[in-house]
Amino acid sequence: MSELWVFPTPKHSTWFAKMDWYLNWQMTRGLSHEARRASAELLRLVNEHGLPTPAVTAPSSTPLLISSQGRVDAEQCLVLDFHQSLPQWLDEAHQLAQKLGQTNLRVFLPAEAMQREAIDLWKKLAKNSNLTADFLPDEDAAKWSTPFKKN
Repeated sequence: MSELWVFPTPKHSTWFAKMDWYLNWQMTRGLSHEARRASAELLRLVNEHGLPTPAVTAPSSTPLLISSQGRVDAEQCLVLDFHQSLPQWLDEAHQLAQKLGQTNLRVFLPAEAMQREAIDLWKKLAKNSNLTADFLPDEDAAKWSTPFKKN
């Protein structure tokens, strides 16, 4: 069992469609969440009294972490936006896994990524850490006929 599964966003991954329906729903809903905005009345009062308007928005590429215990063979699932190169995406996954205290990852690669390249990049990233990772290329998702579930 992996402690952490790492996914790219659905537009870069076929794996989302193969996931447990409830976990898929949680992740899709989490990705579409928008932070509440201050009401017009609050903004009017802030301006009227000369107070600074706080910026309360999260960056658009904020990672999404979902507890997946009991749904799949992983404790947590992490969704990272793949808007940069594979080295940057894997570096972000590596850093977040370390911060979360995870040591065993399963990485579902973006459609644009090659498994061999990911393995070579990971060896460089993880040479001074105890993080291990299995990499599943996106084209392997087509081989799965049913969603993966916890056995």
